[in-house]
Formats: sequence, structure tokens, C-alpha cells
Amino acid sequence: MKRRELGLFLAIASCVFGGTVFAQAMPTDIELRTAYCIRVTGQQLQVMREMIGGEPQGSPAYGAVQKLLQDQATALNRLRSYLLPKLSSLQPDALIAAAGRADADMEQAKGAGTVCTKKCEHLQENGRPGEKWALCVEQCADNPLTKRLRACREPDWLPF
Repeated sequence: MKRRELGLFLAIASCVFGGTVFAQAMPTDIELRTAYCIRVTGQQLQVMREMIGGEPQGSPAYGAVQKLLQDQATALNRLRSYLLPKLSSLQPDALIAAAGRADADMEQAKGAGTVCTKKCEHLQENGRPGEKWALCVEQCADNPLTKRLRACREPDWLPF
């Protein structure tokens, strides 16, 4: 069952049963951050899979994206293993809001990424991104939104 469907089910069930059957707690900050990062990481994996589709398998870009894919998949598994066992005991509204915030942040990041890519386009080497281009894009995108999204890459803030 998808997380939204589960959240909707739990919300309806708690209304129907008046909260007496389901003793649900408010999610902690770590649980909310985890819900946010599950959504962010899932979307980032999807973007990376699309990126890797156009690269030849032996190219350096393919290898770099493949490594990122593995790291992100590991992070996503860790995030899920922390939150999923707790879902039934948590009030879903805040978790759903965290996932919605992740969607909004990812959409905003796409727009900012387009701006930065165009701003740094002149630094590409032979029409391909290089180190100068990557540094330019990183500096251009250095803002609170990007820092929030990057915190999901390595969930070392989880208790285990």
C-alpha cells in the first residue's frame, strides 16, 4: 500500500473509531524528516535513472551516476526501515504534510537547477559538464533549499 493511501486509511480509521482503537502519537522531528527524505530520495532516484538512460555504459558519467544510484538506494532503504515499522502508531497528517513539502521543494529545486544550469552553461567542456561547470552549479544552488535536500543523501541523523 502506498504511503498516501496508508495515511488516508489511518486518518479515516481514526475518525471512524474516534481515536480509541488507534492510539497514535505525533511524529517526532526525526520521523517527519524521515518522511520528507523518503519522498525526496525517491524522486532523486527517479531523476538519476532517467539521466543514466542516455549515457553509454563505459562512460565516466555513467559510472558516477551508477555510484550515486547505489548510494541513494541504500539511503532510501535505511530511511524506510526506520519509519515504516512506526507508521501505524503515528498520526498521519504531519507525515503527509512532510511528504507534500518534499514534493514542493523538489519542484522548486528543478526550477532553480534549470536557472543554474543555464547560468553555468558557458563552462561546459566540449558541450559536456566538467569540474568548472559542476563547481559553478554547486555555488549557484547554495541555498537553504539545497541544504535541506542534501541532508537526505546521508541520513546519519537517524538513531541507527
